Amino acid sequence: MHLEFIKTWISLWTEPLWIVALLLPIIFTIYTNLLERKHFGNILESPIPTILRTCFYGLLAGFFLSFALSFSLYTVTKEELLLVWICTISFAIFRRRFACISYSVGFLALLHLLLPYMHITVLPIGLVKWYHVVEHFSVLNWLYIVAFAHYLEWILIRLEGSVSSTPVRLPHISGKSVPGYLLAKSWPISLVVCTSAGWLPLPIVISFASKNCSKPLKQKKRLISTLTLVYAGVLSLLLWLATMYSHWVWMGAIFALFGHEIMYLWSRFMERRKAPLFVSDEKGLKVLAVLPQTPAANLGIKTGDIIHRLNGVRIQTAEDLEHAVSLSSFCKLEVLDEQHDSHFLQRAIYEKDPKHLGIVGAEPL
Repeated sequence: MHLEFIKTWISLWTEPLWIVALLLPIIFTIYTNLLERKHFGNILESPIPTILRTCFYGLLAGFFLSFALSFSLYTVTKEELLLVWICTISFAIFRRRFACISYSVGFLALLHLLLPYMHITVLPIGLVKWYHVVEHFSVLNWLYIVAFAHYLEWILIRLEGSVSSTPVRLPHISGKSVPGYLLAKSWPISLVVCTSAGWLPLPIVISFASKNCSKPLKQKKRLISTLTLVYAGVLSLLLWLATMYSHWVWMGAIFALFGHEIMYLWSRFMERRKAPLFVSDEKGLKVLAVLPQTPAANLGIKTGDIIHRLNGVRIQTAEDLEHAVSLSSFCKLEVLDEQHDSHFLQRAIYEKDPKHLGIVGAEPL
């Protein structure tokens, strides 16, 4: 059995939908790079390592999840998978987080449950096939796959949820927009499952997005991963109840669709009301990001550092930094790290060097 499982998992590479699953994170990464180039004049991280790392984690996670599910029999079909992907791509057009399988499966599960109450008698010929796919949609099987995939997502967010975070401006309850970060990742999961017709390649995508202006990135990452674990646990409990009491499947479908979004909206609601962390103050210019292959990157300046002084001049805004650099041929920087310990960095300033030294700085409130 496991020899067939490995053969099927390897053959997944020839599946068109697996190629689509790989393309989604690539498209999202390129789109993020385009936004970074628009706002900062450069990308913050080369897309190749980001894409390779994302695909590697997706392959590894998919293999282990496939092996864990190989001891159970599923009733999912290729037609159902195709319909899930049609919904996934349709939703992903609107928001990156909607690419997660939880939205498409939750939507189709609810549609399946509501179908008997719709009293549909006439359909265009092209929709008859898909009507029957929805009518026989394997709701419990797909919802269990969503739950198990989110246990994986919990681990993946813990591993690299804050990697490649992008500086953005976020609305705040004060009425001002404040500096923060968008944490967003998508992973293509190379899943195969055992069905009565044999092993079935089942490539899927899990995805999350969260905005942060009030917590260190590592702390925010842990919070998101914990909420994802809670989501997976609650969905698993609802599905266990559904195996004994059929009406609980409604709760499972509703939670699969809306639980993910509720986590996002709750996090955004809380962020709007908390004191912003990534702002410059009397201590100096807070570093939101460092552009690659710039003087700041060569000096070892990191996200979260504070530029306190340059050649003895106090720095509080990006304009202060650029003005001080424009008047100097050599810079001696006093930098505070995240623990506010002071250290000094120095470097000659050349004509081709950018006046901001490659630092994306936060504005004061």
